[in-house]
Amino acid sequence: MSQELGRVEKPEAAQYGNKRKVYLVPLIMAPQEPPADFAAILERYWSGADDGVQKLEWRIGDVKYVFMETVDRSGEGGIKLAEQRSPGAAGLAERRVDRGASFIAMEDPETFAEVLDWERCLYIGLISRKVYDQVSQSFQDASRRRYEHMAKKLEQTLKEGEAALLFLSEHHRLQFPEGVQVFYVAPPALDEVRRWQRDYREKMAREEEEAGRPAQQAGEEGQPKQPEGPEAETPPEGPAREEP
Repeated sequence: MSQELGRVEKPEAAQYGNKRKVYLVPLIMAPQEPPADFAAILERYWSGADDGVQKLEWRIGDVKYVFMETVDRSGEGGIKLAEQRSPGAAGLAERRVDRGASFIAMEDPETFAEVLDWERCLYIGLISRKVYDQVSQSFQDASRRRYEHMAKKLEQTLKEGEAALLFLSEHHRLQFPEGVQVFYVAPPALDEVRRWQRDYREKMAREEEEAGRPAQQAGEEGQPKQPEGPEAETPPEGPAREEP
């Protein structure tokens, strides 16, 4: 069960010393140069996240591994890819790696690519209900396999007494392995991020309506939600692949 950081009553290292721990930080995707007002909010958000993770490290254990959703490379290559997805998250990750943590690939490249492709098919606006149902089912199947891979990666990597830093979207469907204690780090600026993203979506919908284009209805049954915030304009590319 997740515990929000603000509600944790000063956990002692001895209490969690032999447990596997995950410090879960909501992943906020953003372009390299977000709008100025959003950039200020992101700076507060990631500063708060860093403080929250530090407090957990001081009390119950340093981060030994770093995982980030959408990244399918380990080591330096993974950090570089993380910088493209979320510079703020990459900064937190790099500081832990500099202190000895390992950056571990979270995604299976082929499964992640399949999820993205099915997702793009749903975004284009399908006419046939039969085709939509088939694509939607394929998307859900690939998503299930994707999260199963993530859970398996945590299970295989995280050993007794170790802690991992995990960046994961708020609407994830990851089932954590049994015995893993999850601490949910919710920075004070998280509500500001949510409000900005909501206002941004409403603004984009109004502009589409004024331009005579119906706003895309995402998040219906079986259909993935639109990316939130400016990343909707520049969606992540497919999984990175090493050149032979």
